[in-house]
Amino acid sequence: MTFGGSNISEKLFNFVVDKLPSGSTILEFGSGQGSTGQLSQHYKMYSIEHDQNYLNKYNSNYIHAPIVNGWYDVPKIKNGLPEKYDMILIDGPVGEGNRIPILNYLKLFDMENKWIIIDDTHRAGEIILFHELMKLFNVLDVYVGEDFSSFLGVYK
Repeated sequence: MTFGGSNISEKLFNFVVDKLPSGSTILEFGSGQGSTGQLSQHYKMYSIEHDQNYLNKYNSNYIHAPIVNGWYDVPKIKNGLPEKYDMILIDGPVGEGNRIPILNYLKLFDMENKWIIIDDTHRAGEIILFHELMKLFNVLDVYVGEDFSSFLGVYK
């Protein structure tokens, strides 16, 4: 298994495995060896990915959504979203602060009664996203990882 660096950490992987039953569905923003490659061995994955070089590398349902006006192509996302998902992993688009625009599109996603994971919260842009989501949702459980990931347990 490959963890760390540009991949998710082993602690994040273990957190997911601990909190989410095998066979559940994860909606992932961004994809890669650590997240998609490892998690798809246990879960049904839907990966929103802008970079064609990362499409169809792992066992996931890829939603190719190029970057348009600073964030993923929204109509492409709408067409590919699963009806139900049990966890959200925000690990894309790449680059500090490039995940913040999700705040403009929250109505597209079912974010209630599930864990929302924001990776790379050691960066200013991602910790801002974490705090903004905390303000918007009824958060009953929070984990701020020493491994650069933060998790919100969001409930209706």
